[in-house]
Amino acid sequence: MAGLTQKELARLMCTTQLAIARMESGRSLPTIATLEKLAEVTGNRLEVRLIKCPS
Repeated sequence: MAGLTQKELARLMCTTQLAIARMESGRSLPTIATLEKLAEVTGNRLEVRLIKCPS
């Protein structure tokens, strides 16, 4: 992610490498707060949208 190792990303996000690995593998679902922090430390912004499905 953004050219960072899991360890580097974990340090920037104030979490563990294991937590990053779990998110990347799909073994844990990140909260909105975690996604916001991820966006922040990687120079991105989080955008959550609800799109109406065709009936």
